Amino acid sequence: MDGSSGLYVQLSADGLYVAGGSWRMESDQVARLRAAVHDDASGSRIAKLLKALERKGWSIGGERLVRVPRPYDADHPRADLLRAKSLSAGYAFEPDEWLHEPDCLPKVVQAWRDLTPLLDWLGTNVGPPRPAATR
Repeated sequence: MDGSSGLYVQLSADGLYVAGGSWRMESDQVARLRAAVHDDASGSRIAKLLKALERKGWSIGGERLVRVPRPYDADHPRADLLRAKSLSAGYAFEPDEWLHEPDCLPKVVQAWRDLTPLLDWLGTNVGPPRPAATR
């Protein structure tokens, strides 16, 4: 990965949690995220990707502003995503015996594969933070 996103796994008494996305974005990354969400082509693509993940049971997360920031219109069809300061998706598996068996690894791998389109979109449209001198 290029530093714009990452994968996460957590095993605890609560079960298995798998996630991926971009957390703690720098201001230049947030600006590129919002520009890509605003754009009809890339914005429609991320909205479809996130809907597909939600249909599979993923929770879409990330820090959000209360209001849509300027210069974007509050009535924008992807207003919720324009409020984003980060973007991620997570899936929680309830505690179960399979978590202690070899079947656990393929489930984590498949979950991360489900996240590939999101991570690819973030890599293409947001990318890693850029030094202030090149912004």
